[in-house]
Amino acid sequence: MKINDWVYTFDAEIEMFKNFYLPVRSTVLRLNNGDSIMVSPIDFTEADWAQIKSNLQVRHIVAPCDLHHLFVKSAKNHLKNAKLWATKELAHKRNDLTWDFELLPKNWTMGDEIEVIPILGGSTHEMMLYHKQAKTLVVTDLIFNLHNRKGFLTWVIQQAFGTWNKPAISRWFKSTLKNKKEFKITAEKILSLDIEIIVMAHGDIIAENAKGVLTNALRERNLI
Repeated sequence: MKINDWVYTFDAEIEMFKNFYLPVRSTVLRLNNGDSIMVSPIDFTEADWAQIKSNLQVRHIVAPCDLHHLFVKSAKNHLKNAKLWATKELAHKRNDLTWDFELLPKNWTMGDEIEVIPILGGSTHEMMLYHKQAKTLVVTDLIFNLHNRKGFLTWVIQQAFGTWNKPAISRWFKSTLKNKKEFKITAEKILSLDIEIIVMAHGDIIAENAKGVLTNALRERNLI
């Protein structure tokens, strides 16, 4: 789906286990020179690949945290000339892949258009991407926005996570934060940005009052 001239999204759903369904999303961010960056590859359909290859010149594939990497190999097989980016921890975990760059702000060469922002203090080593022109923040597990999902176990788990039928930071995500003071530095950083859209890996895109929604979610978990 085209969000605007710089942001495209592709959605799927996975059954984590019986009666627990989770939506997943990959985001493609376009640069002004026409090149694109794919964030969190999913199990794309053939129709998805046709659209990607015809409309989006993907030059970079980003695995933004320790948990969103299952379809990087497939994406690389389809996009053989794309460069692979991962954190040091993920590159060690997925040493079956040849990673081109460590995903760090100091290594990122496209910072004039898209900023890489580490989530400090977290054990999943998540990196967010902020597209400056699109005023769009792309996250993986920082915030969920799940509504009316099917499956009884889905309801049970999302109730336990505190993410049922609302945009929220999950209790699970909060548990991965080992240094709350460091995370507050990250929270201050992202809340200083001009954010109009939040695209997350799980749930509905937030395109109205995005910064306010994120602020309320952080407050609900006492993270600011």
